Amino acid sequence: MERQRRQARPAGQRGAGTPPAAESAFIHLEPVSPEDALEREWLCTNGLGGYAMGSIAGACTRRYHGLLVAALMPPLGRTVLCAKVDETFETAGETLALGANEFADGTRAPWGVTHLSSFRLEGARPTWRYAVPGGVLQKSIWMLYGRSTTCVRYLTEQTGGRLRLAIFATHRDYHHETRGSTEWRFDIQPIAAGAEVVAFPGATPWRILGPAGASFTPIGDWWWRFHHRHEQARGLDCEEDLLLVGTLEFPLSPGRAGFVVVTTEPATPDGSTPELCPAREWKRQLARESELVRRAGAEADPLRAQLVLAADQFLGWLGRRLFPYRYL
Repeated sequence: MERQRRQARPAGQRGAGTPPAAESAFIHLEPVSPEDALEREWLCTNGLGGYAMGSIAGACTRRYHGLLVAALMPPLGRTVLCAKVDETFETAGETLALGANEFADGTRAPWGVTHLSSFRLEGARPTWRYAVPGGVLQKSIWMLYGRSTTCVRYLTEQTGGRLRLAIFATHRDYHHETRGSTEWRFDIQPIAAGAEVVAFPGATPWRILGPAGASFTPIGDWWWRFHHRHEQARGLDCEEDLLLVGTLEFPLSPGRAGFVVVTTEPATPDGSTPELCPAREWKRQLARESELVRRAGAEADPLRAQLVLAADQFLGWLGRRLFPYRYL
């Protein structure tokens, strides 16, 4: 029988140079049951009302799930823009589909959760580890605080290969479901190492950017009838159509992180995002988590530290006023 465990490192034990909040990993599932992973969810927020959320398995099981749900009129106007990305990893002549989807007819494709060896909440960052030929592919997600930007960090251990992301988009209020149409064509413009996406004239543009040298292939096809199991359980409309914007592909070398950015922030003339270096933002996120835990006096208590970081996800700013958020 598979076993899930919640594991906490004893107080006071800390990796050299590792912030306590980043390292506690109080929530730790290993091994991972695919069915359990469909029921468990993760959440990252940005203090503006925007968020990223999904199931551990990778399938969208609620209408509220999305990789970039932006508050277009902070803290209001929550709009699902980038619904998800499905990863495919190629190495040593093998191809592994790591994404996961459920469809209304009962089909599950791809079903990469079977390759998921563990899930951890490292500080405030959900982190997946997939078993791939010759090693491990690790994935972590976080949002930039105070910015409408989601970052994804990919890191391979003991192996290298090419990572291809299938990018799924919509443009809707987060309480609704999308009904696609062959007459609804998104404006998809390739830019340096990524793409800019506009759902319709006047819609908020958003961009997805990979590491330098990443290649984007536009597609623009609708995928029909994704199934949201938790909406069905609530007795609500539970089917959605998503547009496959295209694919983003780049190499990964062992031990060298590759970053993907999804953002509504305007681009500079060269297509980059002003003052955004994902590797630097990763360090800033670790430092911010550590500072929150330090201020709460929770450095020696993994459970308390995790609660501090969880509480921070539900606080945001409206002007100079701090207030609690709801996300469902």
